[in-house]
Amino acid sequence: AKHGRHMGMYAKELERRASELRKLAVDTLVDYADKPLIMEDAEEIEGGELVETVAEQYGLKPNEYLDLMRQPRVWGGGPEIIALVTALGHPIHVYEPVCAKNGTEIHLSLSGKYGSPEFDHAGVIHVLAADDKFPHCGPTEFKLHGEGGNHFLALIPMESDAASCDAARGGPIR
Repeated sequence: AKHGRHMGMYAKELERRASELRKLAVDTLVDYADKPLIMEDAEEIEGGELVETVAEQYGLKPNEYLDLMRQPRVWGGGPEIIALVTALGHPIHVYEPVCAKNGTEIHLSLSGKYGSPEFDHAGVIHVLAADDKFPHCGPTEFKLHGEGGNHFLALIPMESDAASCDAARGGPIR
């Protein structure tokens, strides 16, 4: 983001930067195979154990999973976020949209504080986990990440820090 605005979805610069982040995430998973990656609340996991666990969930060998994650347009997830926390030295907080006020509003719920409190001094990167219909859907029409929500979107604060904190506590999206 530059000056509080996200670049266009199809901008070549966005594609280049996404490719760099993908490479950094996978390289970190490889480089930290026998070293700890920072998760939440001082919890750690070795990169190799993390890759092995997630690869098994997809019926893959660890090297196959890593090869797959290097490919453009293959969606990463939790392991890549955890790797980026360590690589960037910044916490990444993941939010999910939740239906509120009898289906009339969408609020954000903090679902993961990866890298906190270890890297809180460096400034938080905020990410939304939602399905591909969000935000172009009603409060009852989206899927949560665990229910088929499949996209991570950058959240760029547009208001004061106080308003951002209010949203982090489940306040309404304005």
